[in-house]
Amino acid sequence: MTPRAATAGARAVATPRGVAAPARPALRPVAPKRDAAPTRRAAVARSKQRRLNPVGVAVGIVVACLLGVVIGNSVLAADQLQLERVQTQLGYVESAYAQQLAAVTHMESPAVVAQSAIGLHLGPPSEILQLPAVSLMHRLGPPVLSGAPCCSLTPGR
Repeated sequence: MTPRAATAGARAVATPRGVAAPARPALRPVAPKRDAAPTRRAAVARSKQRRLNPVGVAVGIVVACLLGVVIGNSVLAADQLQLERVQTQLGYVESAYAQQLAAVTHMESPAVVAQSAIGLHLGPPSEILQLPAVSLMHRLGPPVLSGAPCCSLTPGR
């Protein structure tokens, strides 16, 4: 017998006919071993995969710059609109202030003040009392207060 036939016969003898042979486990791929030092060809292939295309990088930079310009212009336009709104409101406030200032100036004019004084029965004083000049080098004493009149304008109490 040949060695092949002998092993086939031994296998046939080892398992009885009524019993089925155990099923073989399913085959699955095994991950390749990672070498500590990759080959030169693998290193060149990986570096080519990682290397960025310079034209793509340049196009990306140009697109990013244009996008930044567009965003900047939109922000600037929004700020200009807000500034215009604030300037319009400032114009309204300045106009109202000018009207109020004109009204107060008219009320403070000498003719209106004199007319109001006549309406309140106010007139020029009948007597003017001049206060004597006092030197600032000497200290004044405390004031003396009394209920007696000091002049004809202030009657006593």
